Amino acid sequence: MFEAQDLRVVKTLDNIKNSFLQLIKEKSFTKITIKDLTERARINRSTFYKYYLDKYDLKERIINDFLKDYEKEFSLDYIKSTHNSITLNIDELEKLMLYFQIKEEMIMSLWDENMEDCVLSKMQEILEEKIGIWIKLNTDTEQLDKKDELFIRIFSCSFLVIIKWWFECAPKCSAREIAQLVSDSRDLAHGKFLLDNCDL
Repeated sequence: MFEAQDLRVVKTLDNIKNSFLQLIKEKSFTKITIKDLTERARINRSTFYKYYLDKYDLKERIINDFLKDYEKEFSLDYIKSTHNSITLNIDELEKLMLYFQIKEEMIMSLWDENMEDCVLSKMQEILEEKIGIWIKLNTDTEQLDKKDELFIRIFSCSFLVIIKWWFECAPKCSAREIAQLVSDSRDLAHGKFLLDNCDL
């Protein structure tokens, strides 16, 4: 009985979340009302308030749940250190692209300007932190210098921009093709073209 009850709760919460994400595609967060949510989810107001304080609480929890999952699932197994130099494993990178592909609808809703939140920036911050920690643990670098920080920022930004471009402009590209694009962008981020003669 408890399992059945828990399943009903899970279905209700998923229904509310999915209804919210559908509405975000149609109007700005500011204009979304509890009435909109309850009508779209086909629930009464008391059911909504049983689980959420208000629409702000709902949005915050949806974003936080996604970011926790993103941080957990975003493996850096595709990054390898060879002779203190960073290389990318395309096979492992392709697996990561498949994660993004599965989460595409959710991610694009969270990135929508109607969300009125900086989810993309938050994802970049998480990626920057993870890469910074990885570099310290897997290379001779004990303290990140300006070139390291610039590499991390450029690579993290280009990584997510490529994902966004994939979803919006090139949905027919395979995960493998996008993995190769990310790998190519790493060369630029690493400074081959910009930093060889730059004294930072």
